[in-house]
Amino acid sequence: MRIPYVMPLLILGWITLLGACVPKPAAAPLPDRFSMSLVGIESTAKSLWFTTSNFSSGGKLGRVDFKSGLIERSVLAIGADTVIFADTSPGLENGLILLTRMGQDAVTILRGARAEVVAHHPLPKMINPQGAARDALGRVWVTSQGSNHVLVLSPDLKEEIASNIDLSSLQASTTPSARADLAQIAPLNSTHMVVSAQRLDRGVGTWKPQPQSGLARINTETLKVEFAGLVDATNPIQLAVHNEKVILAGAGDFSSPAGARGKVATLGGPLFAIEAAREYGAKIIAADLETRGAPATVIAWYADQKRSCIEVGTVQVVCDGNEQNQGYVFGAVRRSGRFIFVSYVALGAAELWIIEIDSSQQLRALEKKTMDMPIQSMSFGP
Repeated sequence: MRIPYVMPLLILGWITLLGACVPKPAAAPLPDRFSMSLVGIESTAKSLWFTTSNFSSGGKLGRVDFKSGLIERSVLAIGADTVIFADTSPGLENGLILLTRMGQDAVTILRGARAEVVAHHPLPKMINPQGAARDALGRVWVTSQGSNHVLVLSPDLKEEIASNIDLSSLQASTTPSARADLAQIAPLNSTHMVVSAQRLDRGVGTWKPQPQSGLARINTETLKVEFAGLVDATNPIQLAVHNEKVILAGAGDFSSPAGARGKVATLGGPLFAIEAAREYGAKIIAADLETRGAPATVIAWYADQKRSCIEVGTVQVVCDGNEQNQGYVFGAVRRSGRFIFVSYVALGAAELWIIEIDSSQQLRALEKKTMDMPIQSMSFGP
């Protein structure tokens, strides 16, 4: 799961270096199915894919098959800290891009319903990759928290096309250890990529995001930065592009109860001016901005109320919480049409929830499945 720097000391405590590895096929899981019918799901993908981990041992890649409802919790053995992205590009079979971190840093291309490893490229140790996407030429672009430079790889990951696309101008300060904290990346159009930057100040015991995040536009033909500037959204955790408009979700500042709250903004034009924005009354844990023509789906964390809510637009679909973790119970979220997929962790329980909503964004049905480890990230795929 891509964690938006909520509890830095806890997160840093998770880090245990493991030996580098290429993902390996896992043992066949016991059959288990969702009883809820997923027929009519609007995604063009065939499955929901998810990564799970407890951060002390290896992780697993699993999937939910939309046609049968079958949930496979362990399709592939993977690293302990991973994030996945849909891999769709003209002329290529749909698949997944897997980023591995925590000392096993690498980018891996997976194909098919069994997540076959078709390409693997090691990255510098502890560079902490955050985002990956293909451009119109099929090349794979990778952003990392540990570098101010964007990496561009050949479609088969065998060749480094560029590693000197410099976004240092977005870093939070001028100290030698400063980083721009590059985060999400996506194609803006056929000739440009857009990159977000979290811009964190690293203090003792906490990482505090700057009030403004960074946003850059890079020409894919010249591999040159055409624009790099600041936008009024704190700590970006999700980015999407609709009709060359950038939709950016800022989590807010988790380092302080009084810190900035979450925001979803639409930006356009050559300078990425904010054209529309919604400020939330809470910090945002996760967001899905990919459902075109529909309101953003977010997980809002109300720390003072010790609860988290799955919200679609202004509607709170489901809320939950407890005293143990101040109501921080939901994690990754993905939406396709009337279905919302969300991870849940509380009081030692790890679950995958499937929520069905009606045309008014109200709860219609909810089904839960127990997981053996918490879900880190989710993506639609083959």
